[in-house]
Amino acid sequence: MKASLLFSILTAGVLFFTSSCKEKPAPAPVLPGVVAVPAAEADYAEYMPSISNIMAFDSVDLVARVEGFLLKRNFKDGELVKKGQLLFQIEPEKYEAAVAAAEADLLKARADQKNSTSDYERQKTLLAKDAVSRRKYDEAESQKMQSDAAVLAAIVENCTDFKGSRRLADLIIKGIKTACERIFFPVLETELHGN
Repeated sequence: MKASLLFSILTAGVLFFTSSCKEKPAPAPVLPGVVAVPAAEADYAEYMPSISNIMAFDSVDLVARVEGFLLKRNFKDGELVKKGQLLFQIEPEKYEAAVAAAEADLLKARADQKNSTSDYERQKTLLAKDAVSRRKYDEAESQKMQSDAAVLAAIVENCTDFKGSRRLADLIIKGIKTACERIFFPVLETELHGN
């Protein structure tokens, strides 16, 4: 009997212990408070979020026509630019030196031209008085034409080298006009009218 009593106590203890180990029910979640707002009429911007790529309608590849170090960039990526707008600025020293050298070459050619022109005029006057040979006059005339051509060559050569220079462009315009008036107009006049 002792054994059955011990067995029943042990069974009762196991049942009691297993029934007390059951999970306790979780507390109910706390719901956030709700704020009620009266309805109002308002504009609503409709939009639809999406993943996409944006591509420019028009794009331009910029290629440098001159070489040099960049000093300044006058636009931001994606910014609209206008025709004629200065986009980049490069170091001007190299080009200013080249323009100064071109101006010096032109001044030298003009000085030679002035000297040969005065010599030509002198020989022309002396030829009219039969005080100089025709050969000496022809040499002076040839020298004058060569110096006139040297002025034109300096203008044209520098024009093709430094297209962007405003000062040189002014020199070219003045130089070509002067040279054309002195050289070509009298020659054309002579050939057309036979004077």
